[in-house]
Amino acid sequence: MAETVEVLIIDENNDTRQSLKEMLGANPGIEVIGEARDGKEALNRLSIISPSIVVMSVSEEVSESIKDLEAIVLRYPTVGVIVLSQHRDWYYVRQYMRAGAKDYLYMPVTQDILIATIEDVYRMDKEIHRRNSEAFRMGQDVHPVKIVSFVSSKGGVGRTTLAVNTAVALAASGKKTVLADFDLQSGVVSLCLNLKPSRTLTDLVHEMVEIDPDLLERYLSSHESGLRVLPAPRHPEEMELIRPADIRVVLQSLQKNYDFIVIDTSAVINDLLLTILELSNDILLVTTPSLPALHNNRELMNLMIELNYNTAKVHQIVNRATLKHGVTVKDVADTFSTDIYWQLDDDAGLVERAANEGIPFVTSAQRHRLARQIQDLAHRLQEQSAPETTGKPAAPKLKKRHRQ
Repeated sequence: MAETVEVLIIDENNDTRQSLKEMLGANPGIEVIGEARDGKEALNRLSIISPSIVVMSVSEEVSESIKDLEAIVLRYPTVGVIVLSQHRDWYYVRQYMRAGAKDYLYMPVTQDILIATIEDVYRMDKEIHRRNSEAFRMGQDVHPVKIVSFVSSKGGVGRTTLAVNTAVALAASGKKTVLADFDLQSGVVSLCLNLKPSRTLTDLVHEMVEIDPDLLERYLSSHESGLRVLPAPRHPEEMELIRPADIRVVLQSLQKNYDFIVIDTSAVINDLLLTILELSNDILLVTTPSLPALHNNRELMNLMIELNYNTAKVHQIVNRATLKHGVTVKDVADTFSTDIYWQLDDDAGLVERAANEGIPFVTSAQRHRLARQIQDLAHRLQEQSAPETTGKPAAPKLKKRHRQ
């Protein structure tokens, strides 16, 4: 490599640190600029030196090692951490990848594999940082684009159904639209559209270093409505391989070719979801007339406020608004101290048939009242100019639940 990759080694054993140092010293493109026995000592060292890569051997005390890893990643997010571990169970791989590791190698590790991994992580991180900086300088304004995310921290509220049908309605109206299935653990967008994708988000991220708008098209599936779809990973465990930085780069690339990017999200609140919320122009917070949904979404809104997110772009959607329960549309509006942006009727039979057939009801039953409500929602999204994603003041604190 043309540049020297500076590395910090973390291992509690002096002999192991020396062995790793000798391994890396054999490569002229890698320089070990520091050593530490544990996470605490590593944080002290990182306050003085600035390595690009941290090679971190983890102990059998998994919880402590993960805390150390999280502390390093949180305080020094530009540093790529590679974990070395004796644990060969995929469960532990997921734990460390979720905590922020860029790669995970089994011990004992060979010199060739360790060096190649350091070079790969360094190259990928550098490319992602370059693309992020480039997108920021360009203002991400190749042409007006709206990123519309359907969100709920409660499952079973119809989030995916609304995302799929709204995206199809936008595409059918002539807008160049892509639907990104970012429910990485259990995404079913492809099933709802009767698609059998050969490539998924995981495959795209694997090629992230070389990503560009033309390459990106090869990873999208086509629907007969004209909608393009970026499918979720095939297996739940693959979600650990996808980082917030990857989502950011994918969305920045999609913005260059599409008028609308519609996103289906997971009910799990994590760094991936927070990244999506940050980048979205419109956040459609889907609630049903039920106390659990109301409670969970109110907690999500409170978290957004605490993190100083721009809550002016959050719009309250009440799905199944005609259900006869104790919670009313007015209750939802009062809880969030805001007007309801949109509400949709309940028709479980229509929705279930559409899901089982893989044909969105917005096309199979165009004259049905629920389909027309979706079409009108898509029209409203088109009428509004894309708002800023940052810079507006946060809304006031939400009121406490007014009923038990």
